[in-house]
Amino acid sequence: MKLQDVFLERSFKNQRIRRILAGILVMAVILGMTGCSGFLDRTGLLSNQAKIEAEACEAFEKDFFQALEKEDPKLVKKLFSPRALQRAEDLDEGIEYLFGLCGGEKAVFKKDNKSAYQNIEKKKNTWEMHAYCFFTCGDREFKVNWTQYLEYDEDERMIGVYTLNLCPSDDTYATHSIYSAAGIHHPGRYAENEAIWVLDTLYLTDHKATDRNPEYKLPDESTWSGLWDEDVFSELDQQDKDDMAHFFLNDRSREFGPGWFEITKDGSMIYHCKLRFALQWGCFGVRFNEDGKITGIAVDIYHESYNEVKEGIHGFDDTRSEKDN
Repeated sequence: MKLQDVFLERSFKNQRIRRILAGILVMAVILGMTGCSGFLDRTGLLSNQAKIEAEACEAFEKDFFQALEKEDPKLVKKLFSPRALQRAEDLDEGIEYLFGLCGGEKAVFKKDNKSAYQNIEKKKNTWEMHAYCFFTCGDREFKVNWTQYLEYDEDERMIGVYTLNLCPSDDTYATHSIYSAAGIHHPGRYAENEAIWVLDTLYLTDHKATDRNPEYKLPDESTWSGLWDEDVFSELDQQDKDDMAHFFLNDRSREFGPGWFEITKDGSMIYHCKLRFALQWGCFGVRFNEDGKITGIAVDIYHESYNEVKEGIHGFDDTRSEKDN
């Protein structure tokens, strides 16, 4: 091969290498810019979300403190979402309880905190925020907890404050529950709230799932028998009781949505809420007598409509797998 041809071949090779390197460099720059832009977009989005949540907290606290100081029921009701106002049949009792604790006094902010959860699903987006605030009225300190929906695609009337609980800061009573009832927690609900709190405890108990450990034994019925009306409990079918126990104690994916108390004509109360069990969406309900004792629990994992909760235990057999039986 002639010397000139060798130089030409090397020249072509060098040009190809330079072109490849240039292409790689261009791609790296493009990818780098895209990645940087995506990072900025994501951090910007998170920053905006945090800003919206902080502004929602500040707005609630300002309006809540003003409502307490003026003892104005209308200002309290303005805090709640339209759906909460519709569902909280005992809201006036809750407002009376608020004003009895610290109404007419100037509230002084101390500190607050919040956590939020977003579910992103086509036409079913939700943005749920749980927050609390410590404040003083005179020489007493209080804590207010509230649940607020910032987004709720399936029902825009849910947007706003859904549930509120005020108590002295040193109160050891459970103030937050996976079962959130519309309106204001007050003494008239305490017996029912206590029963729901025990159900929460069963739900959150550290345990081995029944469908993964066939030798697992259910805890003694005394764990929850005291929640029930004695006469009703004595008539319950043993299989129904076992099915209900498995429901609360196995570790399948489940979620209890926002609920509410329905006050019946005979003075008893029914707690309703939406329920997701495994991949099914349905509803859950607990009926209480006038003494706050359970007379019925029902679950329907196939229908989201809220049906009547009758006396006894209903629907839990549908939540059992073949391995459970």
